[in-house]
Amino acid sequence: MIWKMLVVSCLLTLSLFSYIGMASEITINPDKTISINGKKTFPIYTYGATTTFAAAKNDGILEIAQRYDFTLSGWGTYWCGNPDWRTYQEQYEKSKLPYAVQAMVCSPCPSSTNTCWPVPDQSIEPFTTADRDAPQFFGYVHIDEPLKKRYANYSNLKATYNALKKFDPDHPVIVNHNPYDNTAANDYIFKSQDYADIISEDHYTIRNTYPTKEDYLYYFEVISLRTFAGGKSVDNYTKPFWAVIQANGKDAKDAQGSIILKTNPDEVRLETFNAMTIGYNGIGHWAYNSQVKKYPGRWENVGTWTDPVLWQGVKDLYNEIKKLNDILVLPDVGRSWYQHENDATVLITHPNMNKTISRYGTFRKINYVLKRDASINIWYLIVVNKDKTSLSNVKIKVRGLTGNMTAKTLGTLGTGSGAPGRSINVNNGLFTDSFDGYAVHIYEISSSAVSKYNADRPGVTPLLYYKPVVIVVISMILVVMVLYLIGKRMRKR
Repeated sequence: MIWKMLVVSCLLTLSLFSYIGMASEITINPDKTISINGKKTFPIYTYGATTTFAAAKNDGILEIAQRYDFTLSGWGTYWCGNPDWRTYQEQYEKSKLPYAVQAMVCSPCPSSTNTCWPVPDQSIEPFTTADRDAPQFFGYVHIDEPLKKRYANYSNLKATYNALKKFDPDHPVIVNHNPYDNTAANDYIFKSQDYADIISEDHYTIRNTYPTKEDYLYYFEVISLRTFAGGKSVDNYTKPFWAVIQANGKDAKDAQGSIILKTNPDEVRLETFNAMTIGYNGIGHWAYNSQVKKYPGRWENVGTWTDPVLWQGVKDLYNEIKKLNDILVLPDVGRSWYQHENDATVLITHPNMNKTISRYGTFRKINYVLKRDASINIWYLIVVNKDKTSLSNVKIKVRGLTGNMTAKTLGTLGTGSGAPGRSINVNNGLFTDSFDGYAVHIYEISSSAVSKYNADRPGVTPLLYYKPVVIVVISMILVVMVLYLIGKRMRKR
């Protein structure tokens, strides 16, 4: 009996170590959020900053691991069959940085024709079972902006997707689009749900080709209108939809000569929260690779880390998003942006609410998204003033709320009117507040005068997270029992 218990204990202990070495588990939930190893997560990640970041900074990969949920590369990974991510794979694993890598080979580089082949037709075998099962492996990425640049057509992308899902059904396939010519008649972004588990798109609106830089948040919506062509929204999609926004530390010139202007921390933060009001449920920061060989004179050394102020601001933003994580993964009750200005869940009124943007039309200055934690009956309202001008005495009416309540401001980076720690009386869902230019207000609305939000609570942790703990506890109990019985038998002798 003693030996049987000892064998069981050893087997359980060994199973613990085998579990710890298992590949990461990425789950796409029915509400279009994702869970990473059992934790429901609002993802904030870096796009395209892997190899060049590591080359620019000795501790680059470790810093990314400390500040982002994962890194995703759609450039250079298998460009012409050159798996440059393998150079850093060991560092990714050592730093516990989840990574997603490109799953398509193209030749020549670059190409303006359909010369990208799906996985089954490649002359090299890009992924092994060891790659698939690596603990930090996150998933696969189609070549960046595949349809805009005509690197790949629909059938190739679909074939790649099918082959990848057959090889690995447990990790997502991601595609990132540029919606510059997306239309209701040819909505290739909507169709990409056929060959990707997660959709994302570029938002680079701080540039010299728009009429005024100060209206960049309105241009953010102009791009989103191209994405959600024909009056669509994220609600028409059955899969997660993420926004990739610019976070470059220096001016960057694109292929058409447009200058993608240097960003500052406030701009990156505003675009991040503005994206949430449109319904995007994940944010990528395009850090702008140094691609000197491919683009001499254009994108050298313009990454996020080249500006210490921006890099620190991005780190701080990551911390803020993580503290708000359990709010951001809650379902949207209502939201208002250009495509949803008739949403009446929250009525926000002011005499000077509208702004006309040259060439693009008239927009409301304020966007919002409303969320609710039904388990504790608390509402969370994120409001963004997209304009540089301040708005005083803005009336906000949240429908369905009755009685006396309190709106408390949350966050860690807000200043002025958006500073955390303010309290405002709410009567039957109605309250008044003022907004500085470019302000983000994050309200918690409840019947308690004290905030109930615990930013450090563990969040959604299904049984998956508890398996190692259970195994350890059972193993320890069995070991103690075995030792007790052995001692008892020895005493009898």
